[in-house]
Amino acid sequence: MAERHQDHVRLECQPRATGTAASKQMRRQGLIPAVVYGGKDEPVAVSVESASLNKLMSAHGGPVMDATLPGGAKARLLVREIYRHPVDGKIWHVDFQRVLAGQSIRSDVSVTLDDESLIIKQGLIPSWSLTHVHVEAAPDALPEALHISAVGLEFGRHVTAGEIALPDGVKMLTAPDTLVLSVVAPRVEVVAEAAPAAAEPEEAAAETPDEAD
Repeated sequence: MAERHQDHVRLECQPRATGTAASKQMRRQGLIPAVVYGGKDEPVAVSVESASLNKLMSAHGGPVMDATLPGGAKARLLVREIYRHPVDGKIWHVDFQRVLAGQSIRSDVSVTLDDESLIIKQGLIPSWSLTHVHVEAAPDALPEALHISAVGLEFGRHVTAGEIALPDGVKMLTAPDTLVLSVVAPRVEVVAEAAPAAAEPEEAAAETPDEAD
């Protein structure tokens, strides 16, 4: 469960057994298998409540959260990677990385397009070459996503990583000339009309001539 501590909401991590059977049992109970690694401590297998994790990820607006580890130790954790079920999309497993005081974090951050309708109204579409970029920031400055504005984007316009606006304290690590987004015309597929089927030859009624007596 998530516990409230000094006006911060903490994710409570419980110890867990490892193995496929144990993981299946946890998921049936509304728990998510996870692992916490990094820092000076050894990796530790934990479980977290699915509802609490989803609530915290929605409320924080960023991938770093406060947590209580097995044994009561307090830690800051970066959601390093989320594995989802291929069918229903539910969180299946999470990798957390410990965040140390004063440590900068390097992480992939998603890129989103604001006001996409402005492009669509022109009869155009955005074509993504890259949906995530690599950045470095302090834990509290690490954004959940970076934004590209569709204002002024017209046909043939390209947006590179170096053109993406960055919040204070965030450094772009992706090469600035890396193509992220292009504005293009929708691809129109020309479907060739099927040739009319060849007419079936008329079956002439074969008449057998009368044999002469």
